[in-house]
Amino acid sequence: MASSLISVVVPMHKTQKDFSKVRQQLHLATTQIEIIYVIDEEIVEDILPTTTSNEHIIRIHNLGRGYMLKEGSRHIKGDIIMFLHSDTILPKDWDIIIRCALEDKRVIGGGFSLKFDIDNLYLTLSLKITTILVKSRKILSGDRAIFLRSKPFQNDMPDLEVPIMEDINLSHWMRKLGKVILLKEPVLTSSDAFVKNGLIHQTWKIIKCMFWYKVGGNLQEIYSYYYS
Repeated sequence: MASSLISVVVPMHKTQKDFSKVRQQLHLATTQIEIIYVIDEEIVEDILPTTTSNEHIIRIHNLGRGYMLKEGSRHIKGDIIMFLHSDTILPKDWDIIIRCALEDKRVIGGGFSLKFDIDNLYLTLSLKITTILVKSRKILSGDRAIFLRSKPFQNDMPDLEVPIMEDINLSHWMRKLGKVILLKEPVLTSSDAFVKNGLIHQTWKIIKCMFWYKVGGNLQEIYSYYYS
């Protein structure tokens, strides 16, 4: 996988305070990458970066992250694709780590371990529990910077055109095609939702949405509740 191109799709449906750090870390890659920013038209002028030769911008009307991922994936050129949230900072040598993981032909893709941008005992313990579930069920959340082989993805795209839970749909699809791995290296993700909404309240929101999805709830209603 050493000479292959990694295509990074970054959906942006709201402004993020750490976007410059996210972008800076992306560009520390030492192998070939391209970056595709899919930005909601309502905020594009607020965050529009001055692009380099390996960056591309796609404007879109739909707010749902899944729709953004689907649209961005239509424009990729790489053999590897990574879906990166705009508030998630990758670890050092992230591109090399992904390439090494995919040297195993049985692996269809995977994600990174997770760390919050603040030290908090509650969040640390919550992550330990979540990590156990991820390892056992192989269901990855989007903030873990999900990566995968692009050819099977383009040949048989999973259902991403949903307002929410696109990462769950993607995980189920990946499990059918090959081995899904969780890397030991962590990405750094924002704790803003927990700080703003309260630790317990935000946790309850997530659990409620997951159960609602599990019993076949309306995804648009789940989206409206979660982002209310």
